[in-house]
Formats: sequence, C-alpha cells, structure tokens
Amino acid sequence: MAISKICFVCNGNNSRSIMAESIARSIWKDKIEVCSCGINANEAAEVGQNTQTVLEEIDIQISGKKRCRISEELIRNDCFYFAMDNSIMEKLIAEYDIPTDRVCILDPKIRDPKDFPIEVYRECRNTIELAIKNIDIDKLIAPSHMQPKDYWDSVSDTKQFTTPFQAEAFEQHVNTDAKILDVGCGYGRTLNELYHMGYQNLTGIDFSNGMIERGKSQFPYLNLLVKESASIDFPDNHFDAVILFAVLTCIVSDAEQKKLISEIERVLKPGGILYINDFLLNTDERNSNRYQKYANQYGTYGVFELPEGAVLRHHSEGYIKELTTRFAQKQFEHLTFTTMNGNTSNGFYYIGAKHAK
Repeated sequence: MAISKICFVCNGNNSRSIMAESIARSIWKDKIEVCSCGINANEAAEVGQNTQTVLEEIDIQISGKKRCRISEELIRNDCFYFAMDNSIMEKLIAEYDIPTDRVCILDPKIRDPKDFPIEVYRECRNTIELAIKNIDIDKLIAPSHMQPKDYWDSVSDTKQFTTPFQAEAFEQHVNTDAKILDVGCGYGRTLNELYHMGYQNLTGIDFSNGMIERGKSQFPYLNLLVKESASIDFPDNHFDAVILFAVLTCIVSDAEQKKLISEIERVLKPGGILYINDFLLNTDERNSNRYQKYANQYGTYGVFELPEGAVLRHHSEGYIKELTTRFAQKQFEHLTFTTMNGNTSNGFYYIGAKHAK
C-alpha cells in the first residue's frame, strides 16, 4: 500500500516529535499529510514554551497547540512512522504492531531536550531540521524496495541459497530421531540435507508461498508449510531443535528479531537446540558505504538495500550474543560465506540450548 501520511513519534509529544511535524510541514508543504504523537503524551497539556520559542525563531508558529497521544486512529497501513529514538521504534513494533518497513529512527543523534536549557532545544531543532531536509520524500512515498514477502515470492523460482549448513556440528547435538523445525526454510534446502543424513521428523515454515510451492515440487517428501502469522503456530515445548538459517539477515528490526527468538524459545523443549547461520558485519569499502548510507533511514548500522528490492541486515557479534542470551551457548564459530548474489561476507554459526526448567 502506498504511503499517504507521515507520523513523528516520541514519548511526550512536547518537543522532538512536535518540532519534526512542524518543520516537515514547512519543508514538504502539501506533498503529504503530516502529524505527530507521543506514546505517553498528556493530551490536556499545551506544547511547552521552549519548543514554541525555538520554532518561532525559524518562523514557525504553533501557539496553543495541544499534545497528542498515540491512538488507534493513528495506526494506519498507509502511514510511515519516524521514531525519535530506538526505544520508541521498538515500542511501535512490539506494542502497536507497526511493520518494520514502515518505521525508522529519524536520526540517532537527536537528543531529548526535556529538562535542559533552551540551547539544547535549539540543538534538537537544528538536528531535526537537517534530518528532514535529507529525507527524499518522493522516494519515501513511492519506495524502491519491495515488501519482504513480495520480494521472496518474486525470486522463489530462481534464487539459489549458498551459505553452507554445518552438518557435522549439528549432528553432534541433535539425534536423528529428533523433532526439528526449520523457521524460514525457503524451498527446503537444509531440510533436504538433513533428510539425506537420516533425519525424518522434519518440518519447515516460511512466509513465502512461492518458496514453499517450489520446495513441495522439488522435495515432495518434506513437510513444508506457509507461515501465516508472526507467531509460530505450534504448541509450547514441541520441538527438539529449531534451525534459523539466514533468516535474521532478512529482519532489520531488533524488536522483531527478539520476538522471533522468544517464539523459538517457546516451542523448543527444555534442553532443545537452537542452530543459527547468519551474516556478520564486514569492514570492506563496499559494505561500509552501504551500511552508512542506510543507517539513518533504518536506525541500525548494518542494514542495506539491494538493487533488486530486498532489504537485508548484517550483525555485530556482540548483538548476536545479546540476542541469544537466554540460551546456553554450545558453539560459536566465524565463517566466510558466498552470498546469494556471489559476493563474499563474514558470517557465523551458533549452537545453543534452551535452559531446562
């Protein structure tokens, strides 16, 4: 769905998001509808005097404007949300179910001026003004990248996955009679490898109908299912092992990744194994340039867009260890991968166990 509204979101809707809304209206004119709100805004209160004063200094009048609290009316499929910091972005995703491709941080350098002198308000205003001037509003309204599901459906017949499964390491921790779930299984490449290693109790889920249909045709003996929702539709403590193979790279949001790991923990039996293969940050010029190019847009260093429309992410090792902190680490090894587009990237595989109750 096309974007027809921009909403700036902070905590109290008293300074940062109000400044962003007012400055965006001034710069973008009538190109798009603009609003702002706060997660915990006091709607009875007028916007603070310091905010009014620093906006008046650039000829923007908001005298008498009231704060606005986020509401169901502001949660729209045709709206793009600019969060004022990472905690606000994570709340929008986790608590208000805003899709990750419809929200980002306006600029990580924006400082909350609350309880600070007016000079800090001016600094905040200037940072916000520069960030908004750097937004290509025409591109945002008609983005070049595709929705993740649409992208993977579009390449489902031709895309070949190349990152290697560490079979020897996996079989050291998982018996052949184990009940195994592959989350984001694609066309079933890894499950097929496990099948030929003697594993029989295999299930794969993926949100791409195209990938699942290809897998059913190519490997008709595999149990491959379309993943219809953000949750994993299996009972608690159901699987002996879960595989997450080059899936985190397709999820750009911390909050959405954490929700997925939480769901995996739920469906794993106590002592069950989590196996992850994925990509780490690279330091070469090509990757560094694209990480920097998209850092402000997506609020995370390591996110980038591919020319064909996909939005992907590479991770720091520290972040992966934080993400898996609720598991007991068994192995973590650095790898070098050939990507699906033929480039070389740093990577890793991780094996951890769910803590026994």
